[in-house]
Amino acid sequence: MFLQQGFDATPVDEIVLRAGMSKGLFYHYFSSKQEILAALREQFIQQFHDRVQGALEQAPEDDWVQRLACWIRASVQAYRDTLDMHDLVFSDHMRSNYQGERNTVTEPLLSILSEGQKAGAWAVADVDLTAWVIYQGMHGAVDNMGLETAEQWATMEDNLVTLFVSMLGATPPCRKK
Repeated sequence: MFLQQGFDATPVDEIVLRAGMSKGLFYHYFSSKQEILAALREQFIQQFHDRVQGALEQAPEDDWVQRLACWIRASVQAYRDTLDMHDLVFSDHMRSNYQGERNTVTEPLLSILSEGQKAGAWAVADVDLTAWVIYQGMHGAVDNMGLETAEQWATMEDNLVTLFVSMLGATPPCRKK
């Protein structure tokens, strides 16, 4: 409903009607529509995290460049596939409120960068800052590139992998075909 009509344009009366519940039951679980949005946001973040983690489980444990490439590709694909929901659940979110979500979403990236640094795959002055630059760069590219075809998305994934791995001073993996 929210994706079709917009969050603000969807009244609680319509939500309870479509859900087949009473207004009292709705307010038993949620004090407002904003609480529904917060619950949807938490669910979105967890699903994003789970999707990226699932992809990382397929990557070689000791190949840090491949693990980083996997994180980048899985993150781009997760955002691409959920852009409308992403825009809905973060439409009212203030920058100062991101810390918890960022930790959940960027924790695997921070781990890859830290472990890769320990293994000598790259050397960066500030692993935390590097993780934020990679995350925000990936996120901004997905938000602003206006891509439509699968080929355009795959090219962007390749370009981001090359850019970020090169930024770390490592050799990018071969491009996906």
